Amino acid sequence: MSGLWTPFFHDLCYLFGTEDLLSLLLLAPDVVNAALERMCSFYCDVNELFYRAAGAHGCQLHGQ
Repeated sequence: MSGLWTPFFHDLCYLFGTEDLLSLLLLAPDVVNAALERMCSFYCDVNELFYRAAGAHGCQLHGQ
């Protein structure tokens, strides 16, 4: 079973706009990093809910 699709780069492009995102990566990487950290936390939480609803126990990597 896999988790939800997590298109981080696409989501950042939608959030900032592609050109602005690329500029921010160069000029203000801390802003992009903060947005990415928030986004990753969101997706992890959503996947946690998904796995629990499916009967699994939390975010687990394959083979662990």
